[in-house]
Amino acid sequence: MILMDSNIIIYVTSGQYPELTSWFLDNAPSASAVSKGEVLGYHNLKSAEKAELERFFSRLNVIYPTAEEFDRAVALRIGPCHAQQKRFRVDQVSRSH
Repeated sequence: MILMDSNIIIYVTSGQYPELTSWFLDNAPSASAVSKGEVLGYHNLKSAEKAELERFFSRLNVIYPTAEEFDRAVALRIGPCHAQQKRFRVDQVSRSH
């Protein structure tokens, strides 16, 4: 399975990278619900951009975390000392349990 990053989703939908759009059409990747939330939740998103992104996500297989995976992500983010961590990768969630 190929999982698209938020930035790649933005690049594909921008129309500025036809080779990337072609790759997308050939490979039919998936996206995480986290990426969907990041992209659609961007505070400066214009209505036309949002509509295009929503159409794009409707063509993707969006992978949603289970409640257990989501709770583990929160635990990783908070860390053992109860201080919020600045960064972690989504793949750390499924590997760490």
